[in-house]
Amino acid sequence: METLTFLMTSTFYPPLHIGGDAVFVRNLATLLSEKGHEIHVIFSPGAYQLKRGTDSLNNDVAPSDVFLHPLHKSIIPPIWAYITGKTRGISKIEKIVREVKPDVIHHHNISLIGADVLKLTPEICSLYTAHDFWLICPLNDWRCSNICSPLKCLLCSIKRKRPPQIWRFKRIYKKMDNMAIISPSMFYKNIFSRYGIHSVYLPNFVLPEMRAQRWERSLIYVGILEPHKGIKEVAEFFSENAPDGWKLKIVGNGSLSPYLASLKGVEYLGYLDRDALRMERAKSAFTILLSKWNENCPLSILEGFSQGIPAIVSHRGGLPELVADGSGIALKKLEELKMLENLDEENIKKMREKAYCAWRDKFSPDVHYDNYMKIINSYK
Repeated sequence: METLTFLMTSTFYPPLHIGGDAVFVRNLATLLSEKGHEIHVIFSPGAYQLKRGTDSLNNDVAPSDVFLHPLHKSIIPPIWAYITGKTRGISKIEKIVREVKPDVIHHHNISLIGADVLKLTPEICSLYTAHDFWLICPLNDWRCSNICSPLKCLLCSIKRKRPPQIWRFKRIYKKMDNMAIISPSMFYKNIFSRYGIHSVYLPNFVLPEMRAQRWERSLIYVGILEPHKGIKEVAEFFSENAPDGWKLKIVGNGSLSPYLASLKGVEYLGYLDRDALRMERAKSAFTILLSKWNENCPLSILEGFSQGIPAIVSHRGGLPELVADGSGIALKKLEELKMLENLDEENIKKMREKAYCAWRDKFSPDVHYDNYMKIINSYK
């Protein structure tokens, strides 16, 4: 097998991370390293400091066979990158490129590193994975759901109390014709096509987990506890009007933690390490994510699939496509959760089998690796 040298850029990387995009980068780096490739990752500790305002780490450990290149420790360069699109320390990154001589450069979430890194030139090809809507939206979430002009984006930023990004008038995606843009969901791919952006569909993957054999009548939410995830409304529904015989478990931290922990009839578990989470999820009948924003291809759902656990999701973003094959249920209204009372064991068993098959056939490491390398080989 031909081995390649990969250089990845990512604002965050475990243990200095916030969301699933950084976990995915680590998983991909680990997978490629296990396949014999040489992996280098550039990331910004200063960005984590800016977002978290603390030096505390969570318990994830970066793999030792991946070469890590931390950039700034100060919060100034990430702020500069956000406002100007410029990468402070680009000369340091260019030096890394000269020394490493990467065959492939793969950009991930670079919102707080700066758009300048898109100019780096690898030997074979450049990739960019759209973990969010950063390419077309200064706020990354495309909340307006319209094809906006740079001026409207500027006004939207000001309205939502974010610094304006004048550099977006250049529309950076128009300069990425020589780059393979990866969309982890068909929803994102279709939205990008409306902007004239060609992208390749390649869903995320997760590592194998212990497959659940028995379950209780419970739903488990795993993720950040913030309003846009819809967990507040789900928790209030269960606290006041839980489907008969069902309970809700919540795993994660965030601004809603104190409120969710105070609700009666909801089991708030806080942050769990990987082993504890695996065991807790294995006991659940469904994962739940009734998100209020346009999710892409969230790892929390795929991790459930790897354990044979189907999902209950909202009709937003890429969520419905994840359960379209029967791997779960997509709800249009919160009140539809009452349908849980009518689900028998056989219905749940069928969905659990389909969830595991979905992970095996679409979201497993080997499937992802094969399709990932096909994209790269198409540029040789």
